[in-house]
Amino acid sequence: MTNNDLLKMCEQVKNDLVNLYNNNPSDEEIVEAEENGVAYDLYSYISDSLNITYTLDSEKKLIGVRLMVAGGGPNIFINTVSGKIEGYWGGDEVTLFIPDEIAEAITENFEDMF
Repeated sequence: MTNNDLLKMCEQVKNDLVNLYNNNPSDEEIVEAEENGVAYDLYSYISDSLNITYTLDSEKKLIGVRLMVAGGGPNIFINTVSGKIEGYWGGDEVTLFIPDEIAEAITENFEDMF
């Protein structure tokens, strides 16, 4: 795998997030997506995360999360604290920014836990 391959994978994660954030699926589309194991909104996408790291402030209020969405080579994370997608493969590293509203929407999905 090259750094360019890692960049393409991180760009795909970013594109998925943007598309799912803007998606307003019908009930039929939701059923079809669930039957095919495909994400249809941000929540369905992040619910498949391989690992979740929570960042809390001193009052145990959620600041953000870091979600592992690919692992084992390459490793790709969505980090809502920094507002970035982080990709790692060997010594290569890729960082892409995600829109603030998407980072906030993802974080909101985890606020009820604290």
